[in-house]
Amino acid sequence: MQALHALRAEVFGPVFADSAGAIIKSMGDGWLVEFSSAVAAVNAAMQVQDRLRDHPTIALRMGVHMGDLTRTEFDVYGDSINIASRLEALAPTGGIMISDAVFAGLDGTLSPSFEAAGAQSLKKIPRPVTTWVRTPDTTTARASGTFAQTSSAFPVLTIMPVINNDTRAEVQDTADGLTADLGTYFGSINWLTTHISSAEAAQGYSLRPTLRARAERLRLETRPHAPDGTVIWTHKSDSTLDEAFDWQDTVVAAIADYGTGRTLEAETSRIAAIPEAQLTAEKCMLMGIMAWRDFSHASFTRSVGFHDRAIAAKPDMADAYAEGLIVLMAARSMTSNPEIQPYMAKIPQ
Repeated sequence: MQALHALRAEVFGPVFADSAGAIIKSMGDGWLVEFSSAVAAVNAAMQVQDRLRDHPTIALRMGVHMGDLTRTEFDVYGDSINIASRLEALAPTGGIMISDAVFAGLDGTLSPSFEAAGAQSLKKIPRPVTTWVRTPDTTTARASGTFAQTSSAFPVLTIMPVINNDTRAEVQDTADGLTADLGTYFGSINWLTTHISSAEAAQGYSLRPTLRARAERLRLETRPHAPDGTVIWTHKSDSTLDEAFDWQDTVVAAIADYGTGRTLEAETSRIAAIPEAQLTAEKCMLMGIMAWRDFSHASFTRSVGFHDRAIAAKPDMADAYAEGLIVLMAARSMTSNPEIQPYMAKIPQ
């Protein structure tokens, strides 16, 4: 049960949020998920299977089909669901089987991952269905073990799944949604390597949210920790179950906006103790982002200098170019500082 909860919080939530997928039914050991396109569905299925590669407890089969649904107040029906279910049963463990209708909708980056699996006669489906299959391939796995941490020269943030001791489904859904949204917001930051994991982070920053419920009232408490374990700041927000959807968007945005600033401050304070001659390209970029916040002539000069050092140390680091351009454009519009002109001369006008 712990592994299933971790699967939903750490894998399903973030992947389906990124792909705009919606879980419309849970069968205990299986899920029915709806997507707006074949590409979104297959991309999400591949991401989930890749993240579950070599998981010690859970292995999944997946089937994907495209077609119409019949909806009622309590359930969904239709041959499309039946076909997807039959394809799942035929898929290899850790693999994905898709119908020809889905394969025809894939782009050139996804279709090479599938091999022809022939026509299949499916139970209670009058016509054979042409199928394609993706089998497990450990040599291309993007993760091994349980949701492995990505290595990066940038600071690492581990988002712990939102702790929730309330057994009501609507409260658990809110907790899962908060976890997924926090991962999405923080994952969009180019200088931060973010992942969701229930395992304690061995190094790097960690975000530890707790959702408490009393009747209809909700309270979210969030505490980010620095690599040495100290609490950087604490955030609290209250709401009710009736307002949970709108509140979820607002509170996650507030945590992400404030949290990124405080994390950047904490990281640059740590970097400041390192001799400048020993700074890596990534650390130079972080110092450059932080340096120009007071908009003074000296800070612009110091910032563009750091970005220039980052580019010189790692010429293929696109983020350093992007951040450097932002600083240079801001400097040109807000100051006549002559010290930035040598840097401006490097940019096509």
